[in-house]
Amino acid sequence: MELGEGIAIVLEEDILYLPADGEITALFPTGHAIGLITVSWIQFN
Repeated sequence: MELGEGIAIVLEEDILYLPADGEITALFPTGHAIGLITVSWIQFN
């Protein structure tokens, strides 16, 4: 099964910056995905 195009982020620090006010809603133990939601209720999964 192919999921399509994506991106990879290699962190140099244990800090993740979101380009909008919001919070992390999910962090998978495998580190392969992060869920984010902004204060405007826009979700990124």
